[in-house]
Amino acid sequence: MVLHATGGHWDFPKGHSENNESPIDTAIREVLEETGYNVKIIPGFSEQIVYSLNMDTRKIVTFYLAIEDMNVFSGAKNHLEISQVRWCNYKQARDTLTYQNSILLLTQAHKFIEGPIRQVDQ
Repeated sequence: MVLHATGGHWDFPKGHSENNESPIDTAIREVLEETGYNVKIIPGFSEQIVYSLNMDTRKIVTFYLAIEDMNVFSGAKNHLEISQVRWCNYKQARDTLTYQNSILLLTQAHKFIEGPIRQVDQ
């Protein structure tokens, strides 16, 4: 999770796609830029959150589950939007996230993880 410098809210890394990259490539790049960690996407889970910043701007964000590659840490980026990065267990994350839609997303991800055992390609 990341703490946004403007607004002071805890949420998951997210951002805009660049150069026609796929949604998955966008997610991987944004996590790297905002946290310094390289991740691998876990197949089978993706959820969208739709929200409005104002009456004229509607955002659709697709989230994925991922595992971190602890062998690849590029160090925290000088990211002006992010003031802190935090790894949390489920309860800590649920208690820390600012927005209800993110808490619902976390709950869906937790149910997915707690479901049948899945093979993750290394």
